[in-house]
Amino acid sequence: TSGGTDHAWSGNCFLTGGSVKGGQILGKYPDISEGSPLNIDRGRIIPSYPWESLWSPIALFLGVGSIHMNVVLPNLLMFLDDQILKFKTVFKSNCTDYEKC
Repeated sequence: TSGGTDHAWSGNCFLTGGSVKGGQILGKYPDISEGSPLNIDRGRIIPSYPWESLWSPIALFLGVGSIHMNVVLPNLLMFLDDQILKFKTVFKSNCTDYEKC
């Protein structure tokens, strides 16, 4: 058994809905060549963005206040601000939260 280590760190996802700012591909395809700083061995690639990057604006959309964000996303503080997608990058400009979209 692998003890759970075969589940990987990342994946692709789509976000859809009337309030989503569509027509975007966020992130970038990593350099997966041998010797790349993101390729740590045996085909394991460090992702460009953490899961928290997309879940942070979604949580804000759903009404999670910034004071509770670290409870909802406990690893959020482990990442730099430029690794987390901004609300206005993901949602339309007339949207401030789920009640106003």
